[in-house]
Amino acid sequence: MNMAFRGDMEQSQRLVMTADMRQALAVLQASSTELVDMLEEMAQDNPCLEWEWPWAMTASGFVGLGAARPGRADLILQIAERPSLADEICRQLRTLSLAPSTLRVAEQLAHSLDERGYFTDPLDVTAVRLDVSAEEVERALFALQSCEPLGVGARNVEECLLLQLDRIDPPYRALARKLLAHLTELAQGKIRVVARNCNASVDDIYEVLAQFRRLTPRPGAAWDREPFALAPPDVIVERAGEAFVVRVQESAEPRLWVSPSYRSLFASGGAEVRAFLGTRLRAIERMAKAIETRRMTILRVAEVIVARQQPFFQHGPGHMRPLTLREVAQELDIHESTVSRALRNKSMKTPYGVWAMDAFFPAQLATSGLSAEAVQHVLRSLVAREDTRKPLSDAEIAKCMAQQGIVLSRRTVAKYREQMGIPSSQKRRR
Repeated sequence: MNMAFRGDMEQSQRLVMTADMRQALAVLQASSTELVDMLEEMAQDNPCLEWEWPWAMTASGFVGLGAARPGRADLILQIAERPSLADEICRQLRTLSLAPSTLRVAEQLAHSLDERGYFTDPLDVTAVRLDVSAEEVERALFALQSCEPLGVGARNVEECLLLQLDRIDPPYRALARKLLAHLTELAQGKIRVVARNCNASVDDIYEVLAQFRRLTPRPGAAWDREPFALAPPDVIVERAGEAFVVRVQESAEPRLWVSPSYRSLFASGGAEVRAFLGTRLRAIERMAKAIETRRMTILRVAEVIVARQQPFFQHGPGHMRPLTLREVAQELDIHESTVSRALRNKSMKTPYGVWAMDAFFPAQLATSGLSAEAVQHVLRSLVAREDTRKPLSDAEIAKCMAQQGIVLSRRTVAKYREQMGIPSSQKRRR
């Protein structure tokens, strides 16, 4: 047996992920707010870095504090300046002629409302907690319920709608008050049963139901801070004659620079100072390069999206075509994962509103060659044009879509309808 050692040479290729490449990929897939976090973290370790974020200083009329790095603190201040529902109600309460004790209790109740604008605490428990009589709590709640938005301070849906009855035309208010006791039957589509119990015609019931659509079961929703948008869209698409111009939103891009004092120190300092500052200056250069690469990649991907989705930009959501990451990657000669990172948490402002950029990659339906979004748009259009007295059933919708070359089963129509939040034909009947 030959036990001798032997050395062999072999040639192979493999990709080595450098620190610069990892940083560039992290910056590319970061959303605007995530990029804020990255720059804040970098600024804590790198005193040479100064940066600003235009949208954090100007969005919604907010003016920054003049700091070079507004960052998260300015965003928090921007949200804090927005009055809450309780603040707005307390402001209205102070304009009423209320006894000091009633005003104090009413303000306490205003801060106890839930996100819908409802007051759900038991009155007797509230009276014990505030050390007042139950009658005082009732007077305070009555005063609160007189404030805008109408329906605020209600203890349930029925009371919320009852507080808004003055929005209903006078001839129908009495019947509307009766219908509040039959909301369950109405939700089940038992229109004729309710009409018989209320001694009213079916047409009158439908008219009141139409009037009910003026009311809101969640009067506090307008003060819900969750959907409050902090960042502008990353890409803007504007029509220029018959063409579309694509550009990256400048206010969605941070601006980086080296602190002038540290730049002067680097120029005049000794070897140790220059060595210390040199690594930090190069880190800023790498970050600036990564952000510029991010901007150009997002722009290139957006341009391909606009080119491939021309029917959408010319005619609307109902004309969106199927599109895959592979198609975009092949056209740009980049990897699919790079396209995916460029789309992550990015948005695009179009003539038809702001869309998430990954929404332009819908799957294709094998039966029609259209995207799922386009099919849903056709379905929504059919429902919008239907006779509300004889709404289309799922089978009838499938038949109408087949006439347009979109072959779907009744079950598929029902699935899309439920996904879009469209009630069944029985519940759409007016």
